[in-house]
Formats: sequence, structure tokens, C-alpha cells
Amino acid sequence: MSRGYIVLAVLAALAGACLVMIAALLPSSAHAQAQAPMCKPFKEITEYLSAKFAEAPTAMGIMDHGKTMMVQFANIETGTWTLVALGTGGVGCVMASGDGYVEAAKQKAGNPA
Repeated sequence: MSRGYIVLAVLAALAGACLVMIAALLPSSAHAQAQAPMCKPFKEITEYLSAKFAEAPTAMGIMDHGKTMMVQFANIETGTWTLVALGTGGVGCVMASGDGYVEAAKQKAGNPA
């Protein structure tokens, strides 16, 4: 399995886990409003995550036929992580963040998942 497919598989798993966590955290009241994601130029988000949390990109993958890139930032030492959706216009939106980040085991070439 190529490295690109591994990265996409990890991102897909993270996205699925994020959706499950978001659904579990959403209030049950019909009148409650979900907070909109923070969107800013991608460069500003990158600089902020680096300065505030010492996070750097650790994985990325393309979706929506090249219209969106999901970029995962993380600080391996502290365990903080942030998932950012980047559109074609250069604007990124923070979709999720948290702590407890650990790297998945690196897969050896020729060893299927």
C-alpha cells in the first residue's frame, strides 16, 4: 500500500472519528446552535498553530475532486492536534482540535493494512 493511500486512510478514519465525536457533543435541544468553524487565510492559521501550540502539518489529503484539502496539524510532544479544511481560495477552516495525539504505527512496504 503506498504512503499516499495510508495518509488518506488515516485522514478518513480521523474524519469519521471527528464526526462521531461532534455528533456526541451536539446539544439535544432544537434551539441550540452549533458554533461555526473559524476560517482565516491558511497562512494565518498555520502561523497561529505554530506559535501558540508548536503544531506542524503531519498529514494531508485531497477531497471533493481537488477542491478541498484536509490538513492535520499536531505537536507530537504535547499531543495537541488540529484538523483544518483548506479550500482552493487559500482560506482554511478549523474543523476540529484536541489533545491525546499519537502517531499511528508506520506501515512497512508490502505489508497490507
